[in-house]
Order: sequence, then C-alpha cells, then structure tokens
Amino acid sequence: MRIGANLSSSLSIIAEDVNFDMRMKLKEYSEKLNAFIMIYTFLAILGPVILLTMLLAASVVIGDLVPGDLILVLYSVFFPMIIVFLGVTIKKLEPKI
Repeated sequence: MRIGANLSSSLSIIAEDVNFDMRMKLKEYSEKLNAFIMIYTFLAILGPVILLTMLLAASVVIGDLVPGDLILVLYSVFFPMIIVFLGVTIKKLEPKI
C-alpha cells in the first residue's frame, strides 16, 4: 500500500501566494523607483546643466562670480557623490527575492 497525498494542489497554492507577494513587492518598488528617478533626473542631470548655464550667463554680464576651482570641485566631487548616494539608496530599496 502506498501512503501519501497529491502535493500538486498544495504546491500550486503556495506558488500562487509567493507569486502574488513578489508582484506586490515589485509594484511597490516600481512606485518608489519612479519617485527616485524624478529626483535623480533633477539632481544629477538638470541641476548641473542649469547651474553651469546660469553661471556662464551671469559671468558674461557681471564677470566671474564663482572661482573656477569651486566649479571644478562641484562637478568632480559633489555631483558624483550625489549620483553614488542615489544609486546606493535605490539598490537598498530593491525587493529581496
């Protein structure tokens, strides 16, 4: 005599639950990611471009407002640090699989 049960229905229910949980986690992650992409776009792309454009336009009219060394530090240290910080933050928000 064989003793046992049909496990396919139990495994199917468990798989559906896990699938639903993963879909919900991915949906929440995509909503959070959308907000971070907006922040990233402004801080990492638009911010440096707008700042440099404003500084160039003002320096044509008024003269040197900001020393070149400060601009170099901003574009080689500060803005890359923002990008790395946002990347690490986004990586930490990823759902665990």
